Amino acid sequence: MTQPENGGTHRLPYFLPDGRHVLFVSIKADSKPEGILSLDRSTKQTEVVTVESTDGRYAAPGYLLFLHGNTLLAQSFDAAGRRTTGSPSVVAEGVISFVNRFTGQYSAIDAGLLVYQPSAVAPTRQLTLFGADGARLGTIGDPAVFSGHVFISPDGRQAAAVLQETGGRSAVWIYDLATGVPTRLAFGGLEPIAVAWAPDGKSLAFSTQTGTLGIQSASLSGQSRVLIDRPGHLGATVNSWSPDGGAVAIGLQNVSGLDVGTVAVNGKPDRRRSSMDRAGSWAGSMRPTGRPWRTPRTRRASTKSS
Repeated sequence: MTQPENGGTHRLPYFLPDGRHVLFVSIKADSKPEGILSLDRSTKQTEVVTVESTDGRYAAPGYLLFLHGNTLLAQSFDAAGRRTTGSPSVVAEGVISFVNRFTGQYSAIDAGLLVYQPSAVAPTRQLTLFGADGARLGTIGDPAVFSGHVFISPDGRQAAAVLQETGGRSAVWIYDLATGVPTRLAFGGLEPIAVAWAPDGKSLAFSTQTGTLGIQSASLSGQSRVLIDRPGHLGATVNSWSPDGGAVAIGLQNVSGLDVGTVAVNGKPDRRRSSMDRAGSWAGSMRPTGRPWRTPRTRRASTKSS
């Protein structure tokens, strides 16, 4: 019923009380929010209700609920006219938000009951090292909130992990597998959601939710180098580096679905790109030949954390 711009996305529809109009969140191709929009199911016309980057939900007797960061807000809302009035008020702070999905962990009903999951209770897990035969070799570091996968360096001496820190921000820590001592990488203030080791173990390719793809030195003194900033896709998730060090494999989200592609480390797009099949391909990783595998989501594997 709606058609997002190329590279954008429309998500999370919620009915308004009249049953004719639906709220949904619209994100542009550059990852900037168009806002919470309303759709008229009869005319297919849409209009912007408010410019926010998460979904909006109606709550009786007349409020629009939405997340701003980890804060749940309520704003007076005329459902008939699809208009907000006044300034939003804080309903709850520290609510778990799912940045990748533009929503959060909360629910409200017309009777006035609201439930939410506080971010303070995000589960911690223990980084654990296993041998190729499945034998448990020991634990690494202290328990932490791992928000992404764990990636072992090519020489097997270090592991890079994406952790969730206070306030819901993501950060990459490098663990020394011999001592268990972690070191935080800065990434120039960016928040990586995925990383991949270079074949020589000296650098990490990284991607962010806002569409930035770059290279970061694995040393504390190293700097970030951006390859692509806000490409023509909602998201570009890095998964692996080619054996010759010349390209990284990425998953791409656009208006047609999920694609697999590669990007040269000099920032030029690679022509070797394929469209998602019906089964759904996402995790782009490299064959020994340097050509990308296409891995179904249901079979994606990673280093274990428990």
